[in-house]
Amino acid sequence: MFLDRARVAAALPGYDLGDEIGAGSFGLVLAGWHRSLQREVAIKVLAAGGPHRSFGPSEARITASLNHPHIVRVHDFTRTHDLDVIVMEMLAGGSLSHRQAGMGQEEFCAVGLAVAGALAYAHARGVLHRDIKPDNVMFDFAGQVKVVDFGIAKRVFGSAGTASAVIGTPLFMAPEQIARGRLGSATDLYALGMMLYLLLAGRSPFEGNMAEPVPGERHAPPSDRGLRRPAGVPPAVADVILRALATDPKSRPSSARAFAVDLAEAAADSYGTGWLGQSGIRVQLDDDVRAAAEGRFVPPIAVAAAAAPAPAPAPDLPAAIETDDGPAPSRVGRRRATRPGQPARSHRRSTRPRLHRRGVAATTALLLPLAAAFLIAAADQDARGPAFCHAGGPAPGQRTASTTPSQDTGDTTPSQDTASTASRQIGLLTGHTDWVTSVAFSPNQRILASGALDSTVRLWDVSDPSHAHQIGDPLRGHSCGVTALAFSSDGLTVASVSKDGTVRLWDVGDPSHARPLGAPLRGRADSLHAVGFVRFAGRATDNQVFAVGGADGTVQLWDLTDREAPRLLGQPRAAHEGPVFSVALSSGGTTLASASLDGTAQLWDVRDPARPRTHGAPLKAHPGAVYTVALATDTRTLVTGGMDTLIRIWDVTDPAEPKVLGKPLEGHNGIVWAVALSPDEHTMASAASDQTVRLWDITNRADPQSLGPALTGHTYWVTSLAFSPDGHTLASGSWDKTIRLWKMP
Repeated sequence: MFLDRARVAAALPGYDLGDEIGAGSFGLVLAGWHRSLQREVAIKVLAAGGPHRSFGPSEARITASLNHPHIVRVHDFTRTHDLDVIVMEMLAGGSLSHRQAGMGQEEFCAVGLAVAGALAYAHARGVLHRDIKPDNVMFDFAGQVKVVDFGIAKRVFGSAGTASAVIGTPLFMAPEQIARGRLGSATDLYALGMMLYLLLAGRSPFEGNMAEPVPGERHAPPSDRGLRRPAGVPPAVADVILRALATDPKSRPSSARAFAVDLAEAAADSYGTGWLGQSGIRVQLDDDVRAAAEGRFVPPIAVAAAAAPAPAPAPDLPAAIETDDGPAPSRVGRRRATRPGQPARSHRRSTRPRLHRRGVAATTALLLPLAAAFLIAAADQDARGPAFCHAGGPAPGQRTASTTPSQDTGDTTPSQDTASTASRQIGLLTGHTDWVTSVAFSPNQRILASGALDSTVRLWDVSDPSHAHQIGDPLRGHSCGVTALAFSSDGLTVASVSKDGTVRLWDVGDPSHARPLGAPLRGRADSLHAVGFVRFAGRATDNQVFAVGGADGTVQLWDLTDREAPRLLGQPRAAHEGPVFSVALSSGGTTLASASLDGTAQLWDVRDPARPRTHGAPLKAHPGAVYTVALATDTRTLVTGGMDTLIRIWDVTDPAEPKVLGKPLEGHNGIVWAVALSPDEHTMASAASDQTVRLWDITNRADPQSLGPALTGHTYWVTSLAFSPDGHTLASGSWDKTIRLWKMP
């Protein structure tokens, strides 16, 4: 296709055109830059004349109607006299066909789960892709999988449609597609199975060259009679793929989600329960798929839901016009999924014991208190030294309860609150390879920072929470797990603390190129668990101060006037007999609250940060341990949560004589790990080891009210919470290694 750049530029006056980055039989792809939004894009240019005139609009309409993390996003569409122009997100990570040489079996299976998730979403909306292949699976700059090229996608009404033409890539076409028969979700699953077979085995399951169909049989439906088992592929994984390649669509998995559950379980059996994190592929999965991938129990009701047929689309959806293959996406910006010098991974048989459905609830009920006791023992050990410090994975014995299906002591079936959760959840962030311990929003609410026991800090663009994504590379520097982090009030600095006993400061002014500031800071404690900022506004120096809580029961205050060389203000002050697990500072810089595993909370007068002093005796807040505190900006309200599963609200108008307001809040049936107050302080969020997040109306502090059912979705303990500065979004971090974003009422 000859390209007149002047015509394209005239069609897109708000964009700068870059180099050509891809081409196909009906058009090409250009790099572009949206000047107003300062956003890099890919511009697909198609010839609009002839029988394929509706190719561009139909592709744009179908793709734009699909909002899924593993489907490419369409930003704009325009038509000139003889050109159709589609503006899409830039996928700088290259295509799967370009990256596959440096990938191993775990990576391929992770990609398969991502594509299956995208297909499940599309099928539920009546859209068949019809051309799944490595060229149409790409990666964005952060390594997230994206299904692209819906140029020959078809909308179907009900469970199947009829192919009016043989369109697609022959090697990946299902028998019914070649024979112009009835098409359904099984048609795309055949292509996905063929793609995975080629990637895992390195050759076609049929006789002939793997890159081309058998000569003379371009339009002959393949038969599974000559299907060969993929050499070198674990039997469990091979069985899942071969079922997807069955000649009869009814013999294939009942849905893309059912296929994903089967593949995830087979991969966990074959490669070990940590295979997904080890793959390095960013995948956002439904809860039942992730549970299967991690070798955990999938409730039968969830399996049944996964196998249920996709609902029919609304009857007024426009039908797409059949077209031939469009331009192939570019294979630029190659990025290896494996680390430099790392060999491709081979499969290995898991030796983990299978967890059978019988006796699951009893096993869970037994292990939950044992796990809680272990955590207390680990915290006590922290007071003597970082013996449980680990990076990139758990210390020996650290995850006693992680193989259980749930840390809840109740029923293992999905909650009846699912509908409420579905309406609230607007984002799922994955990338950490170990427990997420802390989340924090930047003051401008465009960035979310997270810390985890994988020893990294990660930054996420959450300016559009429904399309949040990671920014830049993980920030590394701690030698042990990150336990807490916080933003400075100007948003330019993130402070993180670790079980290695250090504080690290990060310059995040340019989040795409964040960097460490100065040398690590070290106080007296061998392990640190809490950090919080306060800005002392109105002073001549306008200093920023942050507080750090340690395993030795002390609180340290640091002056951040010089970000490269912060200054310790006075000596660490001890007020607790156990590790300090949480700190909170009032916005006026007058009061600090700390919580400890000794079961107490303490209020501090920090108007002179170099000489902090306690307000009276420690509060006997919770028996066993206090894990979290939140302090209102007006310094009248304190909230605590602890091991007793309760939340207490305190009137601290007179910090020397705090008073409990009303009855303790009940609702969680596990350790309360985190509480957070909304910016207007009318709403409180709480998170616990029962895997839930709960919302409370605390307008009347003496009589708080629950705001609807619990938010569910996390598959392990939820241990951190943060409200966005506008109060519209809540972030929750979990030991399931994920972060979820929730829309607030």
